Amino acid sequence: MNNWLRNIVSLIIVIAIIVVANLLLQNAVENEVDKDTADNSQIEYISNYSVSSVTKIKIDNEYGTVELIYKDEVWFLEDKQDIELDQTVVSELAYMLTHMVGERIVSDAEDTTNTYGMLEPTATITTYHEGILEQKFIIGNKAPLDNQYYLQSSIFNKVYTVDMAYYIYGQIQVEDLILLKGLNIEHGDMRQIKVSNTLGEQFTIQRIAPENDVSLCYWEFTKPFNHDIDTAVMYGSENYKGMITSITELIGDRVVGDIETNRKTYGLDNPIYVAEITSSSEKAKSFSIGDYGDEKSYSLKFSDDDNIYKISKDRVPFINYSIYMIADANLNLISIDAVNKVTIDLMDIETEINVVFDDNELNLKINTLDESSISTSDIEQQKILFYQDIVSVKIDDVILDDVIIKNEIGNITFDLNSQYKSQYNIEFYEYSLSHYIAKKNNDNACYLINKNQINKLQNSYALLLEGKLTID
Repeated sequence: MNNWLRNIVSLIIVIAIIVVANLLLQNAVENEVDKDTADNSQIEYISNYSVSSVTKIKIDNEYGTVELIYKDEVWFLEDKQDIELDQTVVSELAYMLTHMVGERIVSDAEDTTNTYGMLEPTATITTYHEGILEQKFIIGNKAPLDNQYYLQSSIFNKVYTVDMAYYIYGQIQVEDLILLKGLNIEHGDMRQIKVSNTLGEQFTIQRIAPENDVSLCYWEFTKPFNHDIDTAVMYGSENYKGMITSITELIGDRVVGDIETNRKTYGLDNPIYVAEITSSSEKAKSFSIGDYGDEKSYSLKFSDDDNIYKISKDRVPFINYSIYMIADANLNLISIDAVNKVTIDLMDIETEINVVFDDNELNLKINTLDESSISTSDIEQQKILFYQDIVSVKIDDVILDDVIIKNEIGNITFDLNSQYKSQYNIEFYEYSLSHYIAKKNNDNACYLINKNQINKLQNSYALLLEGKLTID
């Protein structure tokens, strides 16, 4: 048998096998359809068989070819099996292709005239099954109805309208299937964060150390200044989340490249924001954000991930937060559980507040308050309100540079029951017509306190003595 005849015979055998295989698959699909017809006569199944029968999915579109193989219950890229895919996304794709439903039949014959766009398809999806069975789905033009496209199956050779979801699956690129990774550090596991931001600032915050256990804050700055100042002030804001929460939830929107890609292309050779996070295990992870000229997105790169992601600018507003924006607005946010006594000698206030817990019930004793002369039933609540005014004095700004300290106008001293420190002292000084300066525990940082804050505290004290202090 010469080679020409051998080739002809081989071709005939192959064609015969394909025909038989397609008939088998068509019969299998039709059997599945027949079983479901009794349950729902309106459903027009284009494919309906077990996902486990699929061994390969091939998608051809304008972006190229994506070939997925299923091995040991895991989906891989056929040509790059080291790339970790999002198994949920690929499994959903496989399920949709094995349970494809047509909205309606628009033609009982193949589209040989390109009426529905089958000769110039937007995408072709082929599913391969155990053995040699395969089914091809050709996606053509958009149908007149919203959210529908034309589709032709190689099994039935009919043209259907299908949901837009199948068109979207047909436009898939490899980058759409790669598993999106994040920082993978829990909030409670974070111990320190070093930041270089878009404003050229560099700062370090760390979880409150044991010696600062009297504070209600969770984090404190260690650089460029060293004092306890809370980043959690941003929590609960209507406009943005706290920086730390946003970092723990950070994850890219889509893969745009990998470590082999020129970092300069995505601005990562000179990032606009870098954060290094140390966890309780002392292991450090970092991420960089780059600006590559996209109007709506930045680039994002994690230190332990080869992929480069794009991320919406709206999702990372914290990269523009100044040190002072994330700093706590409270001057002395001290837990009442750590306080034995508060001594106030400030302007028109001279008093001592003793904090006593009787059978775990809070009791405040104020030496300047004659409770017997006050006819009100909520004096205990009024005392607590006054204490809250003391510990909720707000900061307008922080000054790190040398400041000429003028006359001291008073102080507030907390006697503590902490094993690490016995006192927490705040001194107040004249500064300007509108502000005082406050210094905490002889720290170098100077806090600007609006005089209205002290006036409010004085007013609360006067109302307390009269038994007239009420909630705003």
